[in-house]
Amino acid sequence: PAGLALAPSAGVLSGAPGRVGSFGFSVPAADAQGRLVRKPFTVEIVDPTVPAVTSFSPTGGGVGSAVTVTGTSFLGATAVAFGGVLTTFTVQSATSIQATVPAAAKTGAINVTNASGTGRSAASFTVFVPPAISSFSPLSGPVGASVTVAGTAFTGATTVRFNGVAAASFTVNSASQITATVPAAA
Repeated sequence: PAGLALAPSAGVLSGAPGRVGSFGFSVPAADAQGRLVRKPFTVEIVDPTVPAVTSFSPTGGGVGSAVTVTGTSFLGATAVAFGGVLTTFTVQSATSIQATVPAAAKTGAINVTNASGTGRSAASFTVFVPPAISSFSPLSGPVGASVTVAGTAFTGATTVRFNGVAAASFTVNSASQITATVPAAA
């Protein structure tokens, strides 16, 4: 790679490589009969510094969301994890990685790993879990009727709909229960 020089007569590779990766080169040498031959070699350049995760944007998202991770020593990254769950990623530069929130991700630190170790964010990435309805009661009723909806991840709900029509009013009773009023035209 750029930054390295090979002195074939001395067999010395010197300099500071400009990037990480696997690089091939060959060294000329004379064999026992005096014939010139080229011996192939491969050098693996790794970043000797453990990655440091300094920030990420956005600070939260759902499964499949794109996240830009910022830090240092990202070249040669071999893994990225959200709350301990591995994900797909692309190294954009030594200081930037584009990653995707994986299925089964958990709220927690974002980790970046290279050959020298693993860096961990000080802040936690918040994984947004979409609400899921498990049941509601009663199963039918007139306009103005109160309906109790059971499920998960209701905290922070901003709307409740009946057949696509926003509820006349609703109350989030807990993370697992909402009480809503059937609207007109539902």
